[in-house]
Amino acid sequence: MVFLGLRAFFDRLVYALAVLPLGAVIISWDANPEPDVKGYRIYYGTSSRSYSQVIDVGKATEYSINNLQENVPYYFAVTAYDTAGNESDFSAEVSVIFNSSSVDESAQDVELSYNFPNPFSPKKEVTRIRYVLNQPGKVSIEIYDAANNRVRTLVRDEIKLAGEHTEDVWDGRDEAGRIVARGVYFCKIQTPKWMQFIKIAVTE
Repeated sequence: MVFLGLRAFFDRLVYALAVLPLGAVIISWDANPEPDVKGYRIYYGTSSRSYSQVIDVGKATEYSINNLQENVPYYFAVTAYDTAGNESDFSAEVSVIFNSSSVDESAQDVELSYNFPNPFSPKKEVTRIRYVLNQPGKVSIEIYDAANNRVRTLVRDEIKLAGEHTEDVWDGRDEAGRIVARGVYFCKIQTPKWMQFIKIAVTE
């Protein structure tokens, strides 16, 4: 295997997709097309580029990591290795934090986020998503229920300026326009390198 091109391959294709309930993520990437790839390893930890955990996932290109703590930043990268035992460089790094309140915000794309009002009643009002971007970039915002079903996409890869944002709202409806049942929902705010989750309570 020629690993010189593998770093660029991973830079384009590695991403983290969080799942609910909070504390679990799925790391996903596209398979490398080179025929002698034997498998992949996921590296992660609580410091950027300093990983304390490694998982050999074999030929899988998706893997779930559970029991992650709230208010702690986690950083993930992937490597590939071939049948001769050669291992690639780390992929591009992705990060996630669940309900952050006390981490170093200078290292984040998105500062501490919340929604207001919370709880809210879809029959009477909308809830506004508040977040602060430390730098301009693409933002996606999605709503999930407690069973990890995506309920609504509010924003998809929209370019946002740096600074405070409160223009994105959820009216408590799903993609079909139906008012959701009362309960707890999760709003995922994602940039290309970072995710945050906020918990939204829906009342009647």
